[in-house]
Amino acid sequence: MLNRRIFGLVAAAAPLAACADQAMSRSPAMGGMAVAPSPGLATRAGDANALTLQALQGGTFLMQTAQLGEQRARSAPLREFCGFEDAEQRSVMQAMAALTGVQPPPQPLRQDQAAIVSQLQSASAGPNFDRLLVNAQLTGHREALGIYNTIAQNTGEMPGLRAVAIMAVGHINEHVAVLERGLVRGRV
Repeated sequence: MLNRRIFGLVAAAAPLAACADQAMSRSPAMGGMAVAPSPGLATRAGDANALTLQALQGGTFLMQTAQLGEQRARSAPLREFCGFEDAEQRSVMQAMAALTGVQPPPQPLRQDQAAIVSQLQSASAGPNFDRLLVNAQLTGHREALGIYNTIAQNTGEMPGLRAVAIMAVGHINEHVAVLERGLVRGRV
């Protein structure tokens, strides 16, 4: 199943990349959520490998926190979300590796990311853990949105990578909405 998803991403890359300029010019925010790149984010087209590494590092963070959530979240919908997130991050990382040659995880986490993972590891299962997990996932997804928007806008020489980023942005927006909705309704 996973290999078919990766093959589908790679096979879809060329036609999607051909449409990317039109989509980008019609909707600069790509999905309705404009996010400025994180400070220190590589922003030139020549920085595709640096952007890929940043995306993989963020994916590692999302994957590690999702794995903790699968094991310890009290909320069944949150555990299910974490299972999907873990699988999705693995698929995206494999697709990016296939396109760029940059190897997927383990990528070292930044100090702030490692601190969040450590906080989750030491938190007891229950409502507080679930809130910490949702906040960690929101933080990671919002950062990923900035990175993938930058990749989609600035990696024209790598149309496959750009296509993966364009597809990822829509999913990231959905995940942010789902996570925020859960917080507002108190379902976590």
